Amino acid sequence: RFDEQTAEHGTTTGTKLVFKPRPHEHELFREFRFDSWPAAREFIDRVYILAEQLEANPQVSVISDTEASKKVVQVRLFTEKYRGVTDKDILMAQEIASFA
Repeated sequence: RFDEQTAEHGTTTGTKLVFKPRPHEHELFREFRFDSWPAAREFIDRVYILAEQLEANPQVSVISDTEASKKVVQVRLFTEKYRGVTDKDILMAQEIASFA
């Protein structure tokens, strides 16, 4: 289950979790910014390959920040069945952060 201390300060392995915990929404959230659509697409593909391996269901949104000329990929992690963040979501956040 979601553990704010783990989410904010790292995991038992000492790896810093760089997704922002959002306890009121019961999710982990992070935005990733890319200079081009192909770079954003490559990142999204990696997220979904990982999701398939972990049998997870991340919510991924893509928006364009025209002021900064960036493509923004928003990733939300939570487990609907438990209405919150599980160990699988935390693992997925760590894996995504490792290739972001």
